Amino acid sequence: MESRELVFFDGVSTYGHANGIIQLDLTATRLTADKSGVTANNMPIGDLRCSITTAIALRDAINHALDMAGEAARQAASGEADPKPN
Repeated sequence: MESRELVFFDGVSTYGHANGIIQLDLTATRLTADKSGVTANNMPIGDLRCSITTAIALRDAINHALDMAGEAARQAASGEADPKPN
């Protein structure tokens, strides 16, 4: 059986490039409770590093997914059914 890592993140704390490599530092929000209440802390969870070509492909894929999500939201708001699944 194939095994893959699931990466869920809430933000990007820093980003940059060096020698043709793009780097993004990913963060997630961790909630902790104590006597004074709940505190939200951002903690680093990983680094995303790739070539410029791969970063462009990732950006394009994210833009396409956002376009699809926007279309689904418009259809839901208008009461239309989505004629085709992704």
